Amino acid sequence: MNIEMSIPKKGSRKIIVGENEFLWLIRSKPTYSQDCLGTEMTAVVESVELNGSILRITFPFLRPDASLKLNSGGVTPYMVEQSIKNAISQGWNPKASNGVFEYRHTST
Repeated sequence: MNIEMSIPKKGSRKIIVGENEFLWLIRSKPTYSQDCLGTEMTAVVESVELNGSILRITFPFLRPDASLKLNSGGVTPYMVEQSIKNAISQGWNPKASNGVFEYRHTST
């Protein structure tokens, strides 16, 4: 099954990693599970030039705007850059049209 997805331009941020330009986005509002159930914060990344694979990054903390205020944190462009580099080294190919690649960010 071929899934066509794209990150909306509005609200996304650009980041350059090596020679490649990416868009990344964190939802403006938490999902129900992020807000009430303590699901961890996520971000999505895709190449600006290609309609390829999406990278979904899960961070080991909650959103700061969630109802649960335990172990919340913020995401920096550096964290996204490191996650992109690590995901590529673990097999994410942003040029391939193969859905979503899941990556779990760890503190470095």
